[in-house]
Amino acid sequence: MGAERLVVKGDLVDANHASAWALASDLLTGSPLAPTLLPGNHELAHGDQGAFARARQHGLELVSEVETLDVPGLRIVGMNSAIEDRDVGRWGHLREAAVDAVGTAEGPALLLVHHHPQPAPVPTHFPPGIDSVSARRFLRAVTATNQSVMGSSGHTHRHRFRELAGVPWSEVGSTKDYPGTWAGYVVHEGGIRQVVRRVSDISCLRWLDRTRWAAGGAWGLWSPGRLSDRCFTHCWPSG
Repeated sequence: MGAERLVVKGDLVDANHASAWALASDLLTGSPLAPTLLPGNHELAHGDQGAFARARQHGLELVSEVETLDVPGLRIVGMNSAIEDRDVGRWGHLREAAVDAVGTAEGPALLLVHHHPQPAPVPTHFPPGIDSVSARRFLRAVTATNQSVMGSSGHTHRHRFRELAGVPWSEVGSTKDYPGTWAGYVVHEGGIRQVVRRVSDISCLRWLDRTRWAAGGAWGLWSPGRLSDRCFTHCWPSG
């Protein structure tokens, strides 16, 4: 049947400039999929101020705080973790709204956000995300109302899958640099499946292969992660 919804987890544009939003608008209005657009640090911290108004001028609406979308078998919860004029993010101010969104879902919920939860209290790699203490506190509050929750983020441009405070969490890479990917989700009665696919246009692959050699070639080894980081099935808790 194909994809039914498109969610962009931040950094739709490189910077908040009219030309960038015009290009984004051209691409998205040509898609048959209705988009949910989460702000990232590049929208709010790069370029001009007023990203929400600038996007709206081009027919695009950014999620301002927490927004829900119910699809068969799943509630999608999109959160805005970005901060004006800063590359770092935050989750704490969204906790009450996120708890309500997840807790009132009729079934499982998928949390989507730009800034990732760090595995440690301090950053262990660039770019920094949400410190693990704050992230665990946030996720424990969410799962207290609904244990069938999974989360996914962008920002790091790499692929990783781990569990934090009992919540399975995936980091999904970027479409613009190696290996040039996007993630698709299929919801089943008993769980959810993530499959990462690579951009296939030959003109894009030339650029993506070039970016593989960034950081002295380390990027080509760092970003993809393991196959199990990219493609997996998570079963919802029984009962």
